[in-house]
Amino acid sequence: MQLPGHPKNGFLTWLFEDGPEPGPSDTMNCWEAVLYTAYRAGLVDKAWLKQVHVNAHDAAAAARLCRRYYARLLEQMCSGPRSRLEIDPVTKISTPDVPAGCVISMGGTNHMVASLGTRDDSGHQQVLSHWGGGLKETTLDKLIEWYEISRAMRAFDEIWAVILARNPDIPIFRQPVIEFGPPPWILRDPH
Repeated sequence: MQLPGHPKNGFLTWLFEDGPEPGPSDTMNCWEAVLYTAYRAGLVDKAWLKQVHVNAHDAAAAARLCRRYYARLLEQMCSGPRSRLEIDPVTKISTPDVPAGCVISMGGTNHMVASLGTRDDSGHQQVLSHWGGGLKETTLDKLIEWYEISRAMRAFDEIWAVILARNPDIPIFRQPVIEFGPPPWILRDPH
């Protein structure tokens, strides 16, 4: 089962083709890393992971919209309503505190991370993220900065991106909507 525009990777090969369990050199995207981390922690099983993907795929096929896949995926990864994070434009401190284990989404499913439930010495919320070279601890403010820069570079060539990045009123440079919610594996037993 393959979604157009979603490349086959180690996670999908393991999940749908009975390939080997992903290791450190395998590839997966950010939301797959959040799901795989829950699996490795024993919070969900492989059948549940497969069903999440199947449900999202079926929603996209029924709506004939690939973006419906990602909307359904987000619905399954965050149980109930999501809460919005506010980011102070000067300090880049986010509020409210996000409990450990909650899934944080940046711009929908553009990037998804897991909250560690802690803050660094500067007060920035710490997360587990799979972006830019594997799964690692980082802070939400660093991801927001990285997200905005990479989004700008994709939208414009480098020269215009640098010029336009200094003008925060241009919509593409606005901060993404950042929301969080508890995943189902925190609220109930999804096995």
